[in-house]
Amino acid sequence: MNLYGFGYDRSEDNYVVLQIYLSKRDTSHRALLYFVNHDSWRDFEDDSLSTITHPSVSVHQGSMGLYFADSLHWITFNYETNADVILPYNIFESKFYQLSIPDEVELQDYSVCCLRNIRDSLAICTVMHDANWDYMVDIWEMKEYGVTTSWSKLTCMQVSNHISGYMLPACSSENSLVFVNNESGLFATWNAMDETLEYTTFDHVLPFEHQMIVCEETRPPPLLLLLPPP
Repeated sequence: MNLYGFGYDRSEDNYVVLQIYLSKRDTSHRALLYFVNHDSWRDFEDDSLSTITHPSVSVHQGSMGLYFADSLHWITFNYETNADVILPYNIFESKFYQLSIPDEVELQDYSVCCLRNIRDSLAICTVMHDANWDYMVDIWEMKEYGVTTSWSKLTCMQVSNHISGYMLPACSSENSLVFVNNESGLFATWNAMDETLEYTTFDHVLPFEHQMIVCEETRPPPLLLLLPPP
């Protein structure tokens, strides 16, 4: 099992790539950290990875870590405690640790889940279908990062109605979450400020349920014009 992620080390002003190798047959539990600016690798072992394996639910883009709060995050399963957990790696402190998911969430009851950054908070999004095959989405946010008792349910909503294929959470911004249906071409945007949901359609849909590439447009810094005093 391989996990990987791309993040930023603000202490060194350096971008990093982390890859983790997990195997029950190999007790080394190795991790490789690549420093982009230095063009150098660091190979290390960590005992906190020894009980980590696949989670009990399909995780959208599960091998790719979510970068948030100086850390990369993955949804994993701790087979020693028999619990689904979030595995963060703090780039600034160079250490792994574990965060529990909300107590009310049983991941095996869902079709797919993912981690997202919503309203500048770590959030877990779960998708399931009901008896009518309508897709229901629950979003939980950690109001105080690192404090697992601060998990709070942000919303529960119906994303699609009698539409084939999964409505997959593709990406998020500070105040919105975007869902994409890989079969019908349905595109849904949920606004976290007023909790509204808007639908549009698009063409050229690729028939891969859990594989998406998200391109984010970056804006140039504002132009600063200095004028001489009058």
